[in-house]
Amino acid sequence: MEKTCPHCGASLPEGASFCPHCASDLSPRRPSRVPRFRLKRVLPVIVAVLLIGAGFIGYYTASRPETYEGQGEVFYSADAKNYQLTLGYPQTRNQPTPSVTQRVAADEQYRFPMRFYINDQDTGSDANEEFMELVDNVSMEVHPLTDTDSPTVCSEPVPMPDYSPDAALITLIDFTVESGDTQMVWNIKMKNGDQIRLSQDLIIQEIPTYNYRYQDTKMDTISDLQALLDQIAQETDISDVVNIYLPPVTYEGELVIDSRPFNFYGCTEGQGRTTFTDTVQLVGEDRSISYFYDIDFVGDGTSVGLSAGVRARATRCNFSGWKTGMLGYGYAWVNLIESRVENCEVGFHFNSTGDSASHSMFNDNTFLNCGTAVLLENVPTDLTLNFDGSIFSGNKVNIDNRCQHSVNISQATFD
Repeated sequence: MEKTCPHCGASLPEGASFCPHCASDLSPRRPSRVPRFRLKRVLPVIVAVLLIGAGFIGYYTASRPETYEGQGEVFYSADAKNYQLTLGYPQTRNQPTPSVTQRVAADEQYRFPMRFYINDQDTGSDANEEFMELVDNVSMEVHPLTDTDSPTVCSEPVPMPDYSPDAALITLIDFTVESGDTQMVWNIKMKNGDQIRLSQDLIIQEIPTYNYRYQDTKMDTISDLQALLDQIAQETDISDVVNIYLPPVTYEGELVIDSRPFNFYGCTEGQGRTTFTDTVQLVGEDRSISYFYDIDFVGDGTSVGLSAGVRARATRCNFSGWKTGMLGYGYAWVNLIESRVENCEVGFHFNSTGDSASHSMFNDNTFLNCGTAVLLENVPTDLTLNFDGSIFSGNKVNIDNRCQHSVNISQATFD
């Protein structure tokens, strides 16, 4: 039977698979079958993959190093222990100090210790030692908050057990009024990879400075000088810097400084020098250091040349003929530097029970022909007293260290 094209009706050759006239396909087609997705077969595989992925994500999240940041305080947990990390002060180590304000005078250099504490968060007790075992290293960053050509600098943070044994670490901050405000950042890298960034702002405020010179201010007698100091105390804030430039005269009578700190500069011009022949006494509540430069204290074998119940420092001064040349008592820290002490029953007497120190150096002094050159009866803190460059000669007793305080005399000379 002749086959015809079902599409155009034309005759088709035997066995044709398409029409030579209309080119239509003559092969019968079957509808394609959509493959059936067999969930039962692949479900266990999917579940296994999801469980493995979740476990990996959980492990990665749990073990991934984290960064902790805080201003003055950070809380951190490790080995089921909770820690409070603070920057602060010895008496209030559990109270964070986000910022510190320092009042500074022009043309002066300052050093400030920044203390790092670790406390048990639950009990408030000291946790310095156990936490530091978890620490890899600690470094400092300094970020000026204002434009400056004299930025703040800091030392490497280290323990200072002689100065502040309660602190885990201390860095010493050096700055001037030109340094401006600065943010100090402690970078604490833990052995597990965690990073702790603990910051504290140093705010600089310039202190007003007042200069009184003998050429234009009445201070030729002890009564004039006493009246001047009393007047200045009434007219200035206790934190202001007051410099007194003394005349080349000999003062007779006691001088009492009981209200505020002063900086006294003895006259070094010409033949005369500023001389006190009676006790200069510092009393009152603890305050900033009173400085004495280039002044002679000449006694008659009795009393005390410079008696300090508050902080004081004598530099390039001469003490001669006193029962005690310089005395520190009460809670005061005192320093004697580059000075000459001779023919005194006791040259320098430290008998203070305070809990703070100002300066470790007692360098380049000369102690001559004293009964006891240095008497250490009580000394605040454990800070080592450094007598580098000091000379001891002709004294009956060079150092009477009754309180067994730490001293460094390795670079001192004993004749």
